[in-house]
Amino acid sequence: MQRAHVEGLRKADPVTLSVLAQDLIRKPLVKLDPRSLCDLIALAESEAITGSLSRDLRKFKDQMLREVSDLADGVRLGDFLGDLIETGASRVPSSLRDVVLERSESDESPDTVSRRATLVEAFDTTEPDAVTVTSEPEIRVVKAQPKKAPVERAKAVRVSGTTGGARSKAASKAKVKDMNRVAWIRDDIMERLSNYGSKGIKESLLIAGAIHRSPYKDLSPAEIKSELGALKELERIQLKVGRWSVRGAW
Repeated sequence: MQRAHVEGLRKADPVTLSVLAQDLIRKPLVKLDPRSLCDLIALAESEAITGSLSRDLRKFKDQMLREVSDLADGVRLGDFLGDLIETGASRVPSSLRDVVLERSESDESPDTVSRRATLVEAFDTTEPDAVTVTSEPEIRVVKAQPKKAPVERAKAVRVSGTTGGARSKAASKAKVKDMNRVAWIRDDIMERLSNYGSKGIKESLLIAGAIHRSPYKDLSPAEIKSELGALKELERIQLKVGRWSVRGAW
């Protein structure tokens, strides 16, 4: 089973973090990559996070620690300890360390005993990494290319000497690229909205998340809004009370 992970959470600015964390904090323990689990719990313990994000992270932390405490003895607990070993002791925050060691103390299965001993040694010699939250949001600036006047465009065509066949091939490649781009945007929108059910998500958060995850460096809010409109016309999504959701989820 693929587990959700976003790299760079500990160094993100509050605005970016609020976008990235929304998807992750809604997932149960079994669907979270242990790296993201550790990062989010560490952020919940940080005084650098304030406001509603801080409250959401604290609730997430409490829920995750309860789920860790409820892990079944044997394979489930042993696998989780193995995940933490692979993650690295420095990434595991203090509260998670305490719960893990307390929970695993009574499990006498060979894998758990061995992995617990490994973690005890690692925790004793390695301090948890600090959280570094930046104050400025990461804003992607896209420099627009100046448009040529009609006369300049005509000159450019004459000078280039581009044949009709070459232009046709170039246009065909651009069309394929655009279709791939559209497909990515629509898939991202549908995947994100599927995690929010009837509650939906605000358009600004939806757009910010898509831009952050996009493989296209020049992706603009206008493109995402255009595909939101297209998906709405196709009756796949809907907009109510300022929030987008999958159609039929209400």
